[in-house]
Amino acid sequence: MKQRFSRGTSRAAAIAVALSWSAAAQAFEPPNSVLWPLWEKSPTPGVLGGPGVTPPRPAIGNTLGEFQQYGGSPYLHAGTDIRGVLGDLVYTAAPGNVWIAANFTMDTCLSATNCRVYLKGTDGRYVYYYSHLRLDSGAETYKSRFRKAVHDAPGEAAGTQFGNLVLPATTAYNAGELLSEITDFPNWNHLHFSVIDSQQNFDVVHPLGALPREASGVALIDDERPIAQTVNGQQLWFTQDTTTTSVTPTGECNELKNAGKLDIIAAFKDSFYSSDPVPAGLSGDFSSIGIYSARYRVERVNSATPPTEAIWYRFDQATLECPGEVRGTACPGAPTTPEARLQLFYKHSTRADEGAIEVGSASGTSVYAHVLFAPALSCSEYTSSVDNHCAGDTINGEQYAEVLTNSWGKEGSWDSTAAADGLYRITAEGSDEAGNAVSVSRTVVVNNHNLDAHTFKDAYVRDNAEEKGELPSTLGGRPFWTSPDIVVVPAGAGKNGTPVDTLVAGVPYEVWIGVNNASCGTLDGYTVEVRSANPNLINTDWTAITAGFLNDPATALPVTLGPFESKLVGPFPYIPSVAEATVNDGHRCLLAQIKSPTDPLTQDLFHVADDNNIAQRNVQIATTSFSIQNPGPGSKPMSIEARCNGFPANNPNSLMELRLDVFDAQLAAAWTGTKGTVVSQQGGQLSVRFTRCNVTLPPVTVPAGFLRTGRMNLSLPSNVEGTYRIDLSEILSGQKVGGVSFPITGEVVPK
Repeated sequence: MKQRFSRGTSRAAAIAVALSWSAAAQAFEPPNSVLWPLWEKSPTPGVLGGPGVTPPRPAIGNTLGEFQQYGGSPYLHAGTDIRGVLGDLVYTAAPGNVWIAANFTMDTCLSATNCRVYLKGTDGRYVYYYSHLRLDSGAETYKSRFRKAVHDAPGEAAGTQFGNLVLPATTAYNAGELLSEITDFPNWNHLHFSVIDSQQNFDVVHPLGALPREASGVALIDDERPIAQTVNGQQLWFTQDTTTTSVTPTGECNELKNAGKLDIIAAFKDSFYSSDPVPAGLSGDFSSIGIYSARYRVERVNSATPPTEAIWYRFDQATLECPGEVRGTACPGAPTTPEARLQLFYKHSTRADEGAIEVGSASGTSVYAHVLFAPALSCSEYTSSVDNHCAGDTINGEQYAEVLTNSWGKEGSWDSTAAADGLYRITAEGSDEAGNAVSVSRTVVVNNHNLDAHTFKDAYVRDNAEEKGELPSTLGGRPFWTSPDIVVVPAGAGKNGTPVDTLVAGVPYEVWIGVNNASCGTLDGYTVEVRSANPNLINTDWTAITAGFLNDPATALPVTLGPFESKLVGPFPYIPSVAEATVNDGHRCLLAQIKSPTDPLTQDLFHVADDNNIAQRNVQIATTSFSIQNPGPGSKPMSIEARCNGFPANNPNSLMELRLDVFDAQLAAAWTGTKGTVVSQQGGQLSVRFTRCNVTLPPVTVPAGFLRTGRMNLSLPSNVEGTYRIDLSEILSGQKVGGVSFPITGEVVPK
């Protein structure tokens, strides 16, 4: 596994990110500690089901912070919808007492928007909100203790008045005690579950931070990246600040001329967070929920000016009253008495009894929906005559156009008129609660002084197939060692030959380097250099394949790229040596760099992800082995991340095993018990078998000079076909410093 590369963003940028994240509210404490609230009903007459009897319902629909617009003004969803079927059972997630029972009309509680209850936790901090309950006489839970408590409460028939719906504090419940069952909902049945933090001005906490990752043996996983949608032909676009008026770069160079303050908008959505496979009995669209967090980066290309990097939001928690960075009961204008804060919470925590966040209005639009989304380009699964652009779209389902320049109810913008003229690359990254991410980017020319836009130039070589020159190239969780612009083919095959990743020592190959022009000007005068390196000893083990050149050897002419042109340059002759095949068991890195007098390198070759003039591709000259190490100086916490990219690790007939050549008791002790793994000693070796996608082994502090070699053992069931890629990464002191990818192809065996 490679030991150096990409140290991450610059220190200034890293500090800016840290400050932005620190403004977010705290997540649920302790995390993942409540019980699962929705359970399958029993198919056996007379048996209700629930914990210990039937499985939980771990399928997640809408999540906290998701934009919705069901025929009215836009709003943000204030909890998590747990998918189920009519009659599934609702149990208390934490101990507490029934605090408020809202909108109950006894014996006729059938409406999906009626019948909700708030339980105040015994910790005195959190309030748990359950909605879409059923308590009519036809419900199996009709005689439950909860139903009786509601029936006996003073003023229960009043239905909607806050003051008449507070139940006695003696109405106490243990965790895991039956409340009710869910009722019918027009599109799909679910329990709306929210967690409210009374110490933070009754803000709504993201329930996925409170819910367990294991529910009675059913693993809750999210191993799919969010999706970057294309809206009106773009994945990233601009509008005038606080409006929906589009601003389109003009001319062949995509220029912004005195465009003023702009909102940066991207369309990200996510897939459901659930067990794998999808729980039986559920129907409907599982592919459309909101994302958890996002950030954007505005970078002036080929400039020493640090990029602007900001957090759009991080939905640990959504504010109900106090926008911006001020949190809790100290925010300006917050009510001073507990009773007044309760009234404020109750007023603002629901919209039409649906559990939505609506904090005042701005032109009839909820403040947060107005600030964080582009209403004209966002829609929910229910469409209306006002919001119908997704109607009939069964492929995309819900669509979310997020305003990246705004944060926590605070309006922001990118002032393009105040920016220096030049080539700019704008990148956006969206993430889900599990940390899976996707990114998109776009290059424009800021030209406020009518300069010749063709003079702003940039070339890049890709670190992965999705990159468009953005920095760092690891945005979106992408590997930086899979460059498609380093192409190895058999000698004489030419640039259109079939690429190979497994090489044989002593056999001649040729290497071609892809160079991409991101600008409208003509690029020339580029040198191109290619090296081979041992990824574990890259500081000392360098092998130059071919020296740099100004002329393209295929044409004997200077290397020139026209506007927005991509070109393969080469060939570079390469014969892997026996030494390369034996050192580190033949695991090698090919490194390419391009530069010109007007487009120099900004980093050394140890920082692949931070300079788009440098690219890396891992190749194998022998076996599927690797090594992990701490080159020093000093001890560092080291962890390993395994991502399977769809490989069926949870299939008992699959094998995805990391095997270290020597048993390491320290690593074994730290890694044993990690969810999704089986750690064992096999002879004198340490085995880590993965039974789940996307596992990060806990960090272990290792000394300088630490080195362990090993290999990945992979196999697929005989009935699984297709090609998969397993990515193994090493993390030192919180930075991803290296990685290697292992391909495997399965074929169906005929009977």
